[in-house]
Amino acid sequence: MKISTHLISGAGNTFHIVYISDHDFLNAEGVSDKKKEIATNMSSAYPADGFIYLTNNISKNLDNEYKWYFYNKDGSDAEMCGNATRCVGYYIRNVLHSNEQTWFLLTRAGKIKIEYLANEKFKITMTPIQKFNSEFGFYCDTGVPHLVIEKVQLNANEDLKKEAKKLRHHVEFGTKGTNVTFVTLEADKANIKAISFERGVEDFTAACGT
Repeated sequence: MKISTHLISGAGNTFHIVYISDHDFLNAEGVSDKKKEIATNMSSAYPADGFIYLTNNISKNLDNEYKWYFYNKDGSDAEMCGNATRCVGYYIRNVLHSNEQTWFLLTRAGKIKIEYLANEKFKITMTPIQKFNSEFGFYCDTGVPHLVIEKVQLNANEDLKKEAKKLRHHVEFGTKGTNVTFVTLEADKANIKAISFERGVEDFTAACGT
């Protein structure tokens, strides 16, 4: 079975997205078992941070409700991603040609609301943030876990990557680990510079919407 995807970027985060009905997806010969393999192969051959199979929610038969099977670049499951969700909004509007202005996306983190604003801008209403204690910095879950550490200066060098890798796999954050975001205040205190090392990509990404 051949699969053609759209490669869409949200603030530099890139994702392969393909729509297939939930019924066809789950029953197509070999596809269900190979969906992870397809995702990793495509994300490697045509570089992307993740791969999304978008389906309709057949259980409720709603025109504006979808769900996804979302895989990181390395094939691991992804609970949620803000930029990916915005890309899904773009896909629903411009590829599936939905006439709705609001959609709901079922993710492993919960139901996410997507609203089309204007000029290809999409607003995401995410799940409530949960804060936890950590000896390393500010630790929260925005649908996916993030450890946030403040730095005086911020450069995406190898030393910072080594620090991120070590923290990403630290035993404190369990078997799935955590995303690691480094931040610094700029001269204008209203601006924050941030860089995120993401699980599943295992590297710094161009942006992180969550």
